Amino acid sequence: MEFSTDEQAASHGKFNEEPTRPELERFFFLDDESVVNPVIEALACSRLVHIDQYYLRADTTAVANPKLINAQAEVPIVAYWGDGLHATVARAAVRRPRPYDQRRAVAEVLRRRRGITWLNAVNDQVAGIGQMVVPGTPRDSLHILDALVNLDGGVKPETVAIDNASCSDVVFGLFKILGYTFSPRFRDLDGQRFWRTSLPGVETGTYGPLEDIARDRANLNKVIVHWPDMPRVAGSPTR
Repeated sequence: MEFSTDEQAASHGKFNEEPTRPELERFFFLDDESVVNPVIEALACSRLVHIDQYYLRADTTAVANPKLINAQAEVPIVAYWGDGLHATVARAAVRRPRPYDQRRAVAEVLRRRRGITWLNAVNDQVAGIGQMVVPGTPRDSLHILDALVNLDGGVKPETVAIDNASCSDVVFGLFKILGYTFSPRFRDLDGQRFWRTSLPGVETGTYGPLEDIARDRANLNKVIVHWPDMPRVAGSPTR
């Protein structure tokens, strides 16, 4: 038995140069009449299995996805949808691979905290600008932030609108430090805290319609003391 060298393993399953049209047709061409055809080399079962195992991988998909995202952004009608600055992250919880009613299954998975959660980032131009698979069904607000700072392509979103997503004041701070406007859809808005702050000797304006409910005060001294660590914590998903 012979094993591949490191050079062979590194180059296996990918083109070292830009593939030519004949090479693409040889490996990937599929017509409308047949899929598996032993007469055509590109449609042989072994060839399709090889492509499925060595080409359809997460790393190759991540390389191809930015080209698809950029191509979608150049479609004329997309300009009417938006500029890609508004994004959201949808989630799908899966417990077992069999036919089922999705809404009931997602509720069951979230209740029992079993299975996996797939996060799919979309913006107002294209769906699938980034994704992440999370084991189990944890509090996913931080995983959503992780998916956003590691997008496959497209412009960086400015506004992120998601569901409740186990939000907290700390999560709002992390999104703000990284340059995002965090806009979750709260189910219990009357149970949220509204903050205000002031500096000694500095005149502060009013909070307008929120003046009466902005009762909690932020301690800026804690922000000053811990500021050297806060950007490092917020930037950890980008490393």
